[in-house]
Amino acid sequence: MTPAARLQAAIELLDRIETEAPAADWIMRDYFRKRRYAGSGDRRAVGQIVFTVLRQRGLIDWRLAQVNLLNDNRLRTFLSVLLESNPTGLPIEPTAHGPVPPTAEETAALEHARTLDAAEAPLPDRAGFPSHLLADLTETYGPELEQELRAQTQDVAAVDIRVNSRKSDRDAVLARLQADGIGATATGWTECAIRLSGRPNLDAHPLMQDGTIEIQDAGSQLVAALVGVEPGQQVADFCAGAGGKTLAMGARMENRGELHALDVDVRRLERLRTRATRAGLRNVQSRRIDPEGDLPEELVGRMDWVLVDAPCSGSGTWRRQPEQRWRLDPARLEQHQLRQIQIAARAARLLQPGGLLIYVTCSILRAENEIVITELLRQLPHLVRVDCREAAQNAGVLLPEDAVTEVGETRLSPYCHGVDGFFAAVLRNDIR
Repeated sequence: MTPAARLQAAIELLDRIETEAPAADWIMRDYFRKRRYAGSGDRRAVGQIVFTVLRQRGLIDWRLAQVNLLNDNRLRTFLSVLLESNPTGLPIEPTAHGPVPPTAEETAALEHARTLDAAEAPLPDRAGFPSHLLADLTETYGPELEQELRAQTQDVAAVDIRVNSRKSDRDAVLARLQADGIGATATGWTECAIRLSGRPNLDAHPLMQDGTIEIQDAGSQLVAALVGVEPGQQVADFCAGAGGKTLAMGARMENRGELHALDVDVRRLERLRTRATRAGLRNVQSRRIDPEGDLPEELVGRMDWVLVDAPCSGSGTWRRQPEQRWRLDPARLEQHQLRQIQIAARAARLLQPGGLLIYVTCSILRAENEIVITELLRQLPHLVRVDCREAAQNAGVLLPEDAVTEVGETRLSPYCHGVDGFFAAVLRNDIR
């Protein structure tokens, strides 16, 4: 592909990402799957442009607005190239495979936009998040908001893996990875977390294929470990999805007791069954539940633990999916919140007296975290908050002290903890 054709591909991809629901990396794979002529260098160069625009879009749009240019993906791409990789000019010539070149007026305006002082931009534009989230995020992070959000929106997330304790231990896996030339170090707050150097492709690695390791962020591993499951217990993963946290809990249960993986999506549950078999877990029972219908009667009131990994905005994973921040408008955020309250209230019906529910999101927003818990406690007064430090101690987990809020809930962040943004709250069914 010519430089101009790469720019055109980036523009087309940004247009699709802006209007379609799938994740940006899926859209890119689909785009290049239909364009076999694009080599690995082309895909890498186009991907760099696309993700730079997505990560820097707030500041790019501010610059364009200051020089009275439209905030469209053609001009965003041009300005991104000027800012990031080619400050001496745009590699554009009139061609059937490239974008419409900038006019003389656009060229002058883009050059002016490039020279603007980013420090003069409003905080949401500098830090790269929608302005309607400012009040919510300020209440959480206060004066550290900008550095927190810069880490959320501009840092590149590391690759973490979880060692399946049913098959091996961390020291043995570290030795094997290092022998295979894969840089890896112990990380996180559990005995199973490893952080890789770079982004090696592990799909064909024997440890991945036999279920000894799974890719899972160290923060996700920590909140799953807060569920202090024990062998022989009755446990439900209410929004199991493809089962990352299900597998983490299952490894602790030693195939004793029952682990019920519940979800509304049959395809995700099918992937979970495959992963559970590979991991050597025989006590996982997956079941589709209706989003609005009755819960399985034989599970109601029987669970020792219920994990609610609630569907959310994914704002804690903006490092991995920068497009998600620009898709989150106030109406969608309100829909998430209402759904989260409904899901958590339904899941609470599964608890036996004294049973524990852990509510988890990969969100950094109070609207999906503290506010949901406050409303849940109002609607269901038999639930009481349990300090996460108590849950961590019971589970044998090391919890960072700065990750615990004043009321005993857990917050993890890329800036403070080097992991995705997570929230966790533990509630007990106090009916005796």
